Amino acid sequence: MALGLREDARRVLFATMLAFVICYIVFTLFPVAGPNYAFENPTGVVRDVWSAKLVYSLLSSGSAFGTAFPSSHVAATVAATVALWYVWRTMALVVLIPTILLIVSTVYCQMHYVMDAGVGLVIGIAAGVAGTHVLGKEPQQSGTSIEA
Repeated sequence: MALGLREDARRVLFATMLAFVICYIVFTLFPVAGPNYAFENPTGVVRDVWSAKLVYSLLSSGSAFGTAFPSSHVAATVAATVALWYVWRTMALVVLIPTILLIVSTVYCQMHYVMDAGVGLVIGIAAGVAGTHVLGKEPQQSGTSIEA
């Protein structure tokens, strides 16, 4: 059983890293600054919460300019979720809502344009499918590969 878990984990990690690598290649060829650089940062209640203060503080101290297109956060998260669908459907369903929230929040918080998130979504789906198939895994028919 332990070997099966290790192989499933390798598939999910491979798909995730494949999404990151594709995004980094695109960043290098087509650097695009996100809306965080083009527009004034949001103000008011949305900025008063601790998490927003932390994010904007980190961004102001050293964000990577030119890495908005495509969204690597969206691509990697979607790739991991898709890969989980192939190896552990229950967990894929658990992370589906946070994945959707991440996609929406990257645009809502003005970190990415809709196009950045959309292309990240496409790359994530492709990397999730390709990454699991390269390592030889077909979709589950029923049950899970991890026994309780």
